[in-house]
Amino acid sequence: DDDIPGMEIELEIGNENGDNIAEVFKNAKEESDGSRIIKTPWQALNRMTRGGLRLGHLTTVAGLAHNNKSGFCRDLFIGACVFNEPAKLMKDPNKKPLNFLISLEDSEEIVFMYYYERLKANFDGVFLTDEQKSMLDPQEAKRYVIEKLVQTGYNFMVLVVKNPSELNYLDIQNKILQLESRGYEIHFCLIDYLNLISKSRLSNERADAAIQELFRRTKGFFAQHDISLLIPHQLSTEANELKRQGTKMLT
Repeated sequence: DDDIPGMEIELEIGNENGDNIAEVFKNAKEESDGSRIIKTPWQALNRMTRGGLRLGHLTTVAGLAHNNKSGFCRDLFIGACVFNEPAKLMKDPNKKPLNFLISLEDSEEIVFMYYYERLKANFDGVFLTDEQKSMLDPQEAKRYVIEKLVQTGYNFMVLVVKNPSELNYLDIQNKILQLESRGYEIHFCLIDYLNLISKSRLSNERADAAIQELFRRTKGFFAQHDISLLIPHQLSTEANELKRQGTKMLT
């Protein structure tokens, strides 16, 4: 066995029939015709991204503090559930399609109230006031959120991590492997915010290099499992200073 760890795709051109190369073109075709794409809630964004978010790709929503990065990403999670038909994306029809949210910053109360408000506003045209929220029927709200998010056939799961500093990137990978072993096929995963987890188990000690390694390792794992990964990321205070100075492009 001459396999090299980390190298999983070998494309050999020779006397064989080239089926592995045909598979590459099949995947490219399906990305073009929308078969391997998670549509977003906004037509303009779908046009900008040539259809939506790709399976196996990392999408980062970066911005300064208090610019609604988490809210924007939660709306994309809603879109993944209600604007996509899992049957068209399934690689194994015997598995259960799943969209997965890992919240490392906000509590379950904040997450689910956000989804209830957004779903009510978009499906029923009802914009909840603070008084209406104070009179909320928990059972009705639970039924409503579940009904809307599973209507296309998706399962959804929310994992709220109370102390993300005790979590490392291997814990996230192990959770994905656990879900797959339970018969789920994950199409879309939102991690809000990945940078909050511990940088232990990484080889870089310098903060910026550790963040790069964290994103690289996470991106590679989700690509390997063909999961569309969405991560909001907060830009540094140095970026904020550049904004004050009038810099238009932040990198």
